[in-house]
Amino acid sequence: MPWLSEALEEVVERIGIKQSVLSDRARDVWKEAVGDLINSNTTLENIEKNKIIVIVSNESWRKELLDRKEEIIMKINDLIGENAIKDIIFR
Repeated sequence: MPWLSEALEEVVERIGIKQSVLSDRARDVWKEAVGDLINSNTTLENIEKNKIIVIVSNESWRKELLDRKEEIIMKINDLIGENAIKDIIFR
């Protein structure tokens, strides 16, 4: 039934909720993308368009995550199957 998946994707895009669906998928895969340790030191605050806003427990973690930002973006995009996330803001 690949045609059903393609039809659904077309409908989602046509009615303008594709970004919302991708944002939900990115939120769902956050823990899998970053692992338990990073997940326990972060809170995914919001996803705006193609940008994830993350609250970090302290400055040391913020610096570590800034160094790993591109890697995390790639993992998230791989897990959701689209190049939807372009940036992560760590606060």
